[in-house]
Amino acid sequence: MSTLRQVENAMRGEQAPDEPLDFISEPVLGETPQHNVDFVIFKLANSNKDGGVHIPGIDYVIDPRTVTKEKPNGNGPEMIRLITGATSIWAKEQKELDEKYIKKNIRFITFPRGTKFITVPTWDTMQIEFMRHARHNIKNKLRKSGSKTEYEEYDANEKAKALLDKEMLEVEMVALASQQTIEKIKPHAFYLGIKFDDEYGIPKPESRLKAEYMLIAKRDPKRFKETVDSEEVSIQYMIRKGIIDGKIDISKGDGYAYWSGGNRICLLPKTEKPLRTLTELAVTKNKEGREFKEQLKKIVT
Repeated sequence: MSTLRQVENAMRGEQAPDEPLDFISEPVLGETPQHNVDFVIFKLANSNKDGGVHIPGIDYVIDPRTVTKEKPNGNGPEMIRLITGATSIWAKEQKELDEKYIKKNIRFITFPRGTKFITVPTWDTMQIEFMRHARHNIKNKLRKSGSKTEYEEYDANEKAKALLDKEMLEVEMVALASQQTIEKIKPHAFYLGIKFDDEYGIPKPESRLKAEYMLIAKRDPKRFKETVDSEEVSIQYMIRKGIIDGKIDISKGDGYAYWSGGNRICLLPKTEKPLRTLTELAVTKNKEGREFKEQLKKIVT
């Protein structure tokens, strides 16, 4: 059937142009393109705050580019600003921006109420750079002062590794504790605060003492490792034994410690526990400290 245009063209003696064909393309089925966006995560460091935190996008920090061996603090604190549309966070590189634009476009770092975390897309390079350089960031090695609102860049892999390291240290220290002889356990257990008598004043059996020793190794593996072979541990235990055996007298009431023979050892400050004072004396490298330690080893065996 002819169209209206074809009829009109025929009446004027004109050749009707070819009509374009209506074409509906067949849909091509396939996977929808995925636009993955990576994020950098920041976490509030203050456990008392649960979000609801707003940090102005302005700070004064050390520019790491100016730090040298001769100038460890670079050029001193310099202003950084987080401004919409700016291509740098450093105020010295924002000279093309007027004050009116800056006031209108200054940004805030916001941790929404109810969460300690925020995610910043990697394309927002200015916010990431600002947050890494700001003194609020506890991982910023160049920061010179703290902040009431502190955060850290959160790395899940780093946290997992730290947790694994802690678990491994616990296992190692419990194993080490289990291998110690009772003679080695007693001085260290005393130093770590384990009581040798139960709640009724009855001496604990060696099996219970060792069990509590292993428990301390699990609960505080770092301190356990740092002190297990410490000279201070054995010295403190010898002093305790000397006091219990009556070879060291701290009960005269005149503020001094004495050997059982009557010779004065040292002054005992009222503000410090006698055991602490005598231990510090024994580890001191001066003449009095060396003489006290030598005499202690002779009489406490």
